[in-house]
Amino acid sequence: MFKFDKYLKEAKRYIEKGDAVQAGEKLYRCGKEAIKLLAETFDIEENKKAKEMGRWYTPLLGNAAIRLSKIVDSRIFAFWKTVYYLHCEGFHERHLDVENVRENLKDIEELVEIAKKYKNERGINEGRDEFDS
Repeated sequence: MFKFDKYLKEAKRYIEKGDAVQAGEKLYRCGKEAIKLLAETFDIEENKKAKEMGRWYTPLLGNAAIRLSKIVDSRIFAFWKTVYYLHCEGFHERHLDVENVRENLKDIEELVEIAKKYKNERGINEGRDEFDS
């Protein structure tokens, strides 16, 4: 199981409990892991930079999402914007209610499906955890 599977399941539980803050944060973590997996799968420049630095930084994730939108699926950057929105407005600012988080869930689920599709096509192992952030 990938980390994003765990985070997605946790986010759905928090949505059902009515906890928008924690649901938004779990969806952020889920989306972040999906971007990282796609970056690794396609071995893009941002993945190499993250390896050199020993971790992923938010701007690097955003740049990876832009690059992945150009080479994998044009929706990826839009999905990343949803991920980041949930993190900032949902977790840090606490401006989102559970219905808003629920409405954004579909974008994260689609991002995860894209990551799984290419992971399966390219044979990336589920146990990958070379480095983390």
